[in-house]
Formats: sequence, structure tokens, C-alpha cells
Amino acid sequence: MRRPLAFLLLFLLSGLPALAAARTASVDGSWCATATWGGSAVPGAADTCSISANIDVVIDGACSTVCADLTLAANSTLTSTGGNTVTLGDPTLTYAISNAGTISFSGG
Repeated sequence: MRRPLAFLLLFLLSGLPALAAARTASVDGSWCATATWGGSAVPGAADTCSISANIDVVIDGACSTVCADLTLAANSTLTSTGGNTVTLGDPTLTYAISNAGTISFSGG
């Protein structure tokens, strides 16, 4: 009886989404556009985010801008106007921003 139960549990758990993923912005665009992230889902609070070299990502307030860690490659930009925010995961934990590009926030 244990084996069928174990297989059933494994089958049910295999359908659960991963809790964290690496997301890479590979084309210019909105943070909220899946195309910006190579067709993958928009980053969530547990995801690590990278913006590739020479890529410009704009925070336009159309979705939540969250991720666990954020890395900007050389000559990349992350721009926000109008008081939008970037939240790095759980505010009670320590997260990292690695910046070789430009981060610009204005307004709001």
C-alpha cells in the first residue's frame, strides 16, 4: 500500500510550480511584459533577475515589480518614473543588487 501512495504523492507534487526561478531580460521592454523576460513569466518575489548587457527595462507600474536579487550587466538600464517601486523579496531578509549598468528613478 505504501508504494501506490508514494507514487500518487509524487505525481501530485510534480505539478506544483517551482518556488523560485532565474529570470533574464533579453530584449528591451516593460518589466511587466513576458517578452522582456524571453517569454518566461514576469519575475516574482522569489526569483532572481538579471538584465542582460545593452538591454533597457522600464518599470511602468502595470504589474508588481518584485524579485529576490537583481543584477544589471554592463550598459543595461532599469528606469522608473512616476513613483513606481522595486521590491526585493521579503523586506525582513537581505537581498542583493549587483549593478554594472544604470538604475534611474524619478518622479513620484
